[in-house]
Amino acid sequence: ATLQPETDGPWAPWPGSVRRWVNVAAVGDRATGTGRLADRFGPDVVDRRVDNGHRAHDPEPYLNASVTGAALGWEDETLSDLALAALLADLGMLMVPEHVRSKPGVLSRLERRELENHPRLGSDALQAVARVSPLVPLVALQHHERYDGAGYPAGLSRGDIRPEAQVVAVCHRYIAAVSPRNYREGIPPYQAMELMQTLGDALAAQSIVSAFIGAIAIYPVGTQVRLSDGRVGRVRDVGSAGRPTVEILFDERGESTEPAFEDLAMYPTLFIAASTA
Repeated sequence: ATLQPETDGPWAPWPGSVRRWVNVAAVGDRATGTGRLADRFGPDVVDRRVDNGHRAHDPEPYLNASVTGAALGWEDETLSDLALAALLADLGMLMVPEHVRSKPGVLSRLERRELENHPRLGSDALQAVARVSPLVPLVALQHHERYDGAGYPAGLSRGDIRPEAQVVAVCHRYIAAVSPRNYREGIPPYQAMELMQTLGDALAAQSIVSAFIGAIAIYPVGTQVRLSDGRVGRVRDVGSAGRPTVEILFDERGESTEPAFEDLAMYPTLFIAASTA
């Protein structure tokens, strides 16, 4: 039988928002593909913002996790579980005290401990949902672990971390880098990709980091962009790590120019400053 978090005993002390999210997970069937998650769970679930710029259920991690898993050659059933796991991985953030989540400055040691307990809280909640794959709470528990052992909550390393949790860790790290927080601005996507390359197997197995970088087109073909030198063009080839080939359409003064192609991989100091359309 489906759990009813609004009334069942174990859920009663939890904030209403937590009970609502667990109920969503309980009544939904296993995700059958990234394109159906928003329809299945509703736009409020995939776009609910949590204090301090965090999202409990951000649509991009599950999309990125799915294409990364596909690039690794994983089976459809694993990809379905991975998508749902990525969507619900930060459920425990909704159980962290609001004053900790919303604090703009440096956290105290106690506050840091409360924040770093959110994987356990989310995992415990998801384990109580009968219709969720066991992989989902396991990923919630491990998605802040790091390959080098510097993560939390258990300080696991290397092969002790499930590959699916490593994929979600990489996806969340990328989203964290590009998303603004109360205390800082987000960084441009190309810089976030370079950060992923720099972190490498400190964050996750190198094969997983490489699959993520190769699978994510941060500027899809056809995207109109402004380069750091002021010229405007259209992406013609996605390249890798945010270094696409751009067809130049307008010069730095905004005047139409003869089409030319710039492969940004060949020019380390030239980058995309913004997408313009």
